[in-house]
Amino acid sequence: MSHSHESPLPCVCLVDRSSIMGHREVYTERGISSSIQENCTNEEILNSLKHVRPGSGFQPNFILCQKCEVNGKNTHSVFAYLKDKLPYPEDNPSCLMMEPKFIVWNPVQRNDISWNFEKFLVGPEGEPFKRYSPRFLTTNIEPDIQRLLKLAK
Repeated sequence: MSHSHESPLPCVCLVDRSSIMGHREVYTERGISSSIQENCTNEEILNSLKHVRPGSGFQPNFILCQKCEVNGKNTHSVFAYLKDKLPYPEDNPSCLMMEPKFIVWNPVQRNDISWNFEKFLVGPEGEPFKRYSPRFLTTNIEPDIQRLLKLAK
């Protein structure tokens, strides 16, 4: 199933767990998608998933929304909200960017997203729950997801 329609929420699904506590859920992760990091159009991104990486005709079972800016003057409102509520990754609160030469946006703020694969976990009511650094393994988020699912019952 191919999805290429527009959405106000930029998203990429990286983890699909078929059964956690009896629920079938798709966990969505939000990440950097700027012209610096991703030069492809929205449609080209979908085709690169299908034909390049992971390739072999891969068909995502999630909606791939539009790419957007996550830092600087054109920050998407979703990321502005997430960064306001969770100003730094819980597992690495002191580091913005290992290499300052990679800070290519303006203005720079302490709560900026440092790099691809920085992750936000949002609860069932839309409230930001936790922010994770790029080095935090996505698979290690599962206990937090289970906790949120228990709270949602």
